[in-house]
Amino acid sequence: MTQRGRAGTPEPYPPIGHQRKHRGFPVLSHFRVFCRELEWETVAQVHLMHVVDILSPSRVAVAPDKLRNKGDALRKLAEMLASGDVKVGADVVLDMLAKREDTQSTGVGGGVAIPHAAMEDLQQIIGAVLLCPNPIEWAAIDGTPVSILFAVIGPRRAVGEHLKTLARVSRLLRDDAFRHRLANAADGASAFDLIAAEEARPQ
Repeated sequence: MTQRGRAGTPEPYPPIGHQRKHRGFPVLSHFRVFCRELEWETVAQVHLMHVVDILSPSRVAVAPDKLRNKGDALRKLAEMLASGDVKVGADVVLDMLAKREDTQSTGVGGGVAIPHAAMEDLQQIIGAVLLCPNPIEWAAIDGTPVSILFAVIGPRRAVGEHLKTLARVSRLLRDDAFRHRLANAADGASAFDLIAAEEARPQ
């Protein structure tokens, strides 16, 4: 599963904002449609890993009031992601995330965006969550500003695991009630605990 970037470089992961024609689905269902499509195109039942396994409490945060735009949000996410692996720098991560956004917005609807990128030097999949009390314009598919940013970076060679991770993230965030609780978490530690508890809940 490859695509060609602007400079002709193969990109192994499809833009998460990609959507097939929805055959009459209303705008408000776009996020659920995205979740279903991603699961169909990978493996719908993923049991090998939990989303919380790619996070740490230090990589889940509530954005400060001064963070009001997409560029600032991507930089904050890049700094958080880079803290998970000494082999990558925040500037490199930011560049990769920004290039993905230039290809197509990762705003999947429902107030959620899932910025993501593949990197050569990574040894593991790393995630970071940034909650924005002041929702940010993200050119999402449903036009809704985003309040939940779940960023994922992974090794370029691990296409399958990367896609499975994105599928699990989408499954976690498709529940309206959980998204509401997460978006209103008081701080990063509370948000991390919410994610862990939600994944532990019997499905």
